[in-house]
Amino acid sequence: MTDGAAPSFDILDEVDHAGLTVATVRAALELDVFSHVDAGATDEPSLAEATDCSVRGIAVLVRALLSLGLLSGTPERFANSPSSAAYLVAGAEGDARAIYLGWLRNREQLVEAIRTGRGPGRHDLDAAGDEWRAYAAPDLVRWRELVPETRAGLRDRGV
Repeated sequence: MTDGAAPSFDILDEVDHAGLTVATVRAALELDVFSHVDAGATDEPSLAEATDCSVRGIAVLVRALLSLGLLSGTPERFANSPSSAAYLVAGAEGDARAIYLGWLRNREQLVEAIRTGRGPGRHDLDAAGDEWRAYAAPDLVRWRELVPETRAGLRDRGV
């Protein structure tokens, strides 16, 4: 601040916005909102009942998910976006809920990981099989797009 100009606050605003986005998505995943919407809870009162939440709380969450593009429609009648339907619904071919919940929950342990130098959680197959399946699941949905790219990359490398 040697020239008298105030330093930019933009990075702090970006951190705040990103944090709110993460908190919103985590709340939706913890409540399994996208699976409930897929099962027919497509208005705020029915989603509140399905998730055992207040209508007021669900109304706030629905508006946030609509603004993020994870739900489509209006607060009165909504549906999962194509991305949510593909990756965030129980039983979907690309169901990645477990890995994202694991990652989002692990972020709460960052300070402890910094203090100890050890990462959070266990990632062996016996302890985290659902997470590893969820990690790979989105590629099932994108497989048709990935195969030509993979073939071209291998061909370019002479494999």
